Amino acid sequence: GISPSYLAAAFRRRTGHAPMAYFNMLKVTEACRLLDETSMRVNQICHKVGISDPYYLSRLFSRIMGMSPQAYRNRVRRDFCLSVFSRTASGDALRHPNEKYMTIY
Repeated sequence: GISPSYLAAAFRRRTGHAPMAYFNMLKVTEACRLLDETSMRVNQICHKVGISDPYYLSRLFSRIMGMSPQAYRNRVRRDFCLSVFSRTASGDALRHPNEKYMTIY
């Protein structure tokens, strides 16, 4: 069989991240999507991404994203409003400003 330490090392070589760190990044990536695309509250999002404690999600999110989930949502909304305003002024196509979800391979 394969030992847990061998599997973790192989995973890290392949992805550049420890298995738990990678799994947490996937959860935060999904939380970002839900914050962008829904009006769900953070306590609802935490259960959607498999975390039972909203305070833990906020800490994890802040550690990975550098801001709280609420600050992230407010920034995305502000940026979106600004892009709508600039679109109407310039005639450019409407584009959501946060098309850069973390891509994890």
